[in-house]
Amino acid sequence: MRFPKRAIDFVSLSRILPPAELGALRRRHSGASSPEITPLTAPATEAMSAILGQSYNSVEVHTNGGMPLAHCETASSYTGFDMGSGEASAIAILSALERLPVGGLLLIEEIEHGFHPEAQKHLIRELTRLISERKKQIVCTTHSEYILDALPREGRLLLEREPDGHRVSAGPTTRQAMSSMIGTPQPELTVYVEDAFAEKLVRQALPGEHRLRVRIVPIGSGADVVRQLRNHLRAGLDGPAICVLDGDVTQNQLEAWSNAQDLDSTDSCLRLPGESPPETWVLDALLTDDQYHEELARSARLEAGPLAATLQRLRSTSAHHDIPRDFALRYGIDEELAPYLITACVADHPDLQPIRDHVASYLNGA
Repeated sequence: MRFPKRAIDFVSLSRILPPAELGALRRRHSGASSPEITPLTAPATEAMSAILGQSYNSVEVHTNGGMPLAHCETASSYTGFDMGSGEASAIAILSALERLPVGGLLLIEEIEHGFHPEAQKHLIRELTRLISERKKQIVCTTHSEYILDALPREGRLLLEREPDGHRVSAGPTTRQAMSSMIGTPQPELTVYVEDAFAEKLVRQALPGEHRLRVRIVPIGSGADVVRQLRNHLRAGLDGPAICVLDGDVTQNQLEAWSNAQDLDSTDSCLRLPGESPPETWVLDALLTDDQYHEELARSARLEAGPLAATLQRLRSTSAHHDIPRDFALRYGIDEELAPYLITACVADHPDLQPIRDHVASYLNGA
């Protein structure tokens, strides 16, 4: 592949030393020789004011012997020897951008360096405006969630190191990128469910890449779940949220609870498959599909025939919440492990696909 020739400049903000620490710079600019003076244009000066939240009358870069020193005029006059790192970084970026011709590319390492969170958001907004007007391009690296939030999804790439190279993911959400950088998942979507068994069923049904990005929280009764969802959305809590109710909740009940809380049930409220509690639905799936039945037999190291008889007896119980516990006691399985074991075997059931699709739509649009 051949790329067109274009002007390219590079700014590494994290490697810029404060002028006060450079004795050679002070000696060069304290001499009698006249420096070359390059003022920022009016649009760049206005951008500087918007980024840092103060009015700049003029911003100039004085270059003497190849060594640049910034000069600013606000309510007073001062040079790079007396300015903060945010000002120095803004001037370095804006002056480099101004030097580039139309179609030029500016590479910036650690673009957030020296900027406080609010200034980071203003920085991206102003740079986006300038490069759009002047037909230029910026490619930058960042570890800042504020920079990521300010960038459009189509302008983001997540670069992750792997044993045999690197993996590039296009359009990551801010939390997806921060999860990778922090090393622990940062949930992008909260899913409220009724109880711990429903939580395990929903978690197992999601693909691994989505499980890392979702927080699933058991709440209690169906009405309480819908009420908690309303509280989450109205309070503006951490990210978007939906709820998944048990299959024995009727559509009329769901709509009544949603209407009482002023929620759109079609967008934010789902039901698990079937018209029975999730424990019973799982047993039905295990009994009616040999694939799931055999998978449970293999996973639990049990004989398929006797297992089917046990599942049939469990299916007839009216205390559906006791099904995982009774299964564990029958086969000497840890009570904590049993719900994971039986839900994992039906995790790819097609009736769970609407939940997978709904979660994916939130994550892809976040």
